[in-house]
Amino acid sequence: MILPLADENLRQYWAHARSSSLEHHQFLKQMADLATALSYLHNDLVTQDSKPLAGYHMDLKPENILVEFDSSSCLYRLRISDFGSSKIRPKESSQELPPHPGLGTYEPPECQMELPISQAYDIWSLGCIYLECTAWLIKGSGAIDAFAEDRLNDVEIAGNVFKDDYFFTLEFDEFSNPIQAITRPAVIKWVRDLQGDPKCSDGIAQLLLVISNGLLQVERSKRIKAEWLHQRLELLHTSKMPMEFYSK
Repeated sequence: MILPLADENLRQYWAHARSSSLEHHQFLKQMADLATALSYLHNDLVTQDSKPLAGYHMDLKPENILVEFDSSSCLYRLRISDFGSSKIRPKESSQELPPHPGLGTYEPPECQMELPISQAYDIWSLGCIYLECTAWLIKGSGAIDAFAEDRLNDVEIAGNVFKDDYFFTLEFDEFSNPIQAITRPAVIKWVRDLQGDPKCSDGIAQLLLVISNGLLQVERSKRIKAEWLHQRLELLHTSKMPMEFYSK
């Protein structure tokens, strides 16, 4: 696969770009473009003889989102890259993959719960990225590290203590087996803080509802599909969807 040469990745972009220079409708267009790309990967791939395929990226993170300057619009465009961990299967086959060990911060709870993997894996990861993007937009570059610091959590397994910055927290039984996952309290707090920030426009408030109600759901069956996300964000970008639609 050959991708166009990009200026940098999203994490590099966050470090120097001024969020105040980006209009909120432009930001929402960037988020919609990512949803469009993911929906294509999940739903629109075909073989050479036009048989439908289902794609799974399985490593969405800021380092794998390329930032490209579009000279025609004088705006930056975001593109999904690095398909080294991706899977592609015939669409008529089972849509679940065997349990996957995960790849760090942006992995969903099912990786740690050793549950089968579905395309909902990518939806969780994209929700994490969207939330970080929104924190950057509202609070600036320093928010990325501050948010990560707030998510740091001590985890003790079999007498060993380590830190992680996941967007979820596991609860364990007496034998150190994971029994359930919850959204990490710091994530809930940041969503509420961003919603209450004076810089949070109506469109961004609606995006935050999509993130918390449709993407960062610890139960994968409650996460929305990429196609539906694409449709929602396109309508949000063009300001054609009422607030009530995002709370469902």
